[in-house]
Amino acid sequence: MCKLLWTLVAGVMLTAGCTKKLKNNPWNSSPETAVPTKAEGEIPVSGDHATAANEGQEGEGAAAHEEGAAKTAAKEVATVSPHAEAEESRDNAHADASRNDNKGQNLYNQALKAIEDGQLDNAMALYLTSCQFGWIHSCHRYGWHLERHANPAGARAFYALACTHGIHKSCNNIGTIAEKDGHLQDAKNFYAQACERQNRAACTSLSRIEKRLKGKTSNAH
Repeated sequence: MCKLLWTLVAGVMLTAGCTKKLKNNPWNSSPETAVPTKAEGEIPVSGDHATAANEGQEGEGAAAHEEGAAKTAAKEVATVSPHAEAEESRDNAHADASRNDNKGQNLYNQALKAIEDGQLDNAMALYLTSCQFGWIHSCHRYGWHLERHANPAGARAFYALACTHGIHKSCNNIGTIAEKDGHLQDAKNFYAQACERQNRAACTSLSRIEKRLKGKTSNAH
């Protein structure tokens, strides 16, 4: 009886000791209570480290944004640049033409003053330079003086230039030279241009030339 009782007590004590050991064993945690708060190998971030990490991410984002904006701007410049260059070229051309017109007109006025002062040679030089700057009235005047000084060939060249740029007097004058030289068809063409620009003398001359040309046609038959 005693031996049986002692055996039971010893078994209870052994069971209690094993239970205590199991409770103190760290590997006895169940799956529900042993879930880690961080993934394996992950270093907890706190304080300054977290701030630095956020700032680094923001810096990288800003740099990427700036790079994208720069590429977009470069594309826009590449697209707009040819148009901007063309506009600048036109503006420069207009500015050059305006400056030349001013120079040409100033020289033309000086030539008129020289004529008043009896300085024909000086006036002719001024007319020629003014014409070269594109002041068409000077081209007509230079041709007119050449015609008066028995140089119809030279006059015809300057008259033709001025006529092309809308000076109806030049068209009429070159028509007169052509008629004198017997080139009636040429004379008719120049008279017609001047007449279209309301030059009455040219209209009268045109009518006369047309009659002469009809007369020639009738005589030919």
